Order: sequence, then C-alpha cells, then structure tokens
Amino acid sequence: MLIKQNEFVTHGLQNKYQEDKSLHLNIKKLIALGFVPIVDVVKAFELVSDDFTDDDSDEFIQYFEKTWIGERKRRGTGRTKPQFSIQLWNVHDRVISNLPRSNNSIEGWHNAFAQRVSIAYPTIFKLTEKIRVEQSKCEIDIAQ
Repeated sequence: MLIKQNEFVTHGLQNKYQEDKSLHLNIKKLIALGFVPIVDVVKAFELVSDDFTDDDSDEFIQYFEKTWIGERKRRGTGRTKPQFSIQLWNVHDRVISNLPRSNNSIEGWHNAFAQRVSIAYPTIFKLTEKIRVEQSKCEIDIAQ
C-alpha cells in the first residue's frame, strides 16, 4: 500500500504529520494494514480510523477509505469496491509464506534485459535472439 506524500499536502496534513506524534503513529497504523490478514482489514481500519480524532484528518480518512478499503454503502451493510482491492495491496499471506512483498526483482531483471537488448523497439528477430541467449544463461544458472 502506498500513501503518497502529495496526499498529505492535498489534505493539509504535511506539517501536522511531522509535528503531531499521535497523527504520525496513526498514519503508520494505516500503512500497517497491509500486514493484517485480509479478512480482518476492514475491522482493523475501522479501529484505526476511530483513533483519528482531529477534524483536520477527516478528509484524509475519507480519501483512504475510498481508495484502499471501500466506502460504507448508504443502505444496509457492506462496502463499495475500493479503487485498489485489498487483495491487491495486502501482503500478509506473502509475508507468512516468506515470499517477496514486491516485484522489485522482476523489475530489476527487466531493466537488465532491456539494457542487453539495447534497442527500444527491436525487430522480432533481434528480440527472439536475445530471449534465446537469456534462456541459455538461465539454464546454466539453474544447472550450477
């Protein structure tokens, strides 16, 4: 989950975040929701959002809820779909399974491969050749 700095600026919380230890801790709690089991995220959010007692934070909490959790439906129970589904940003199961929390290693490989290809838009023949060379290198690494 990513809370961008411009969201603090947009909602007027940048200075307050640096000065108010309570707000700082509550923002960290929101970020920590990414490590809560998926079935408990909504309840955990509700508990954390209750800790935001300052009226200045209301707009930010509404943004966070709409974007990452889903807003409460006007009638009955349940929530609307958030902009980013909880399954997309929650890493609890990945951490428990000792899997990477991001795709940084894939991005690193992609950047290295793009440098080896060295052309932004290679022909299909050049790309095929580079993929074959890359596959050979991978097979050698696996064999070792």
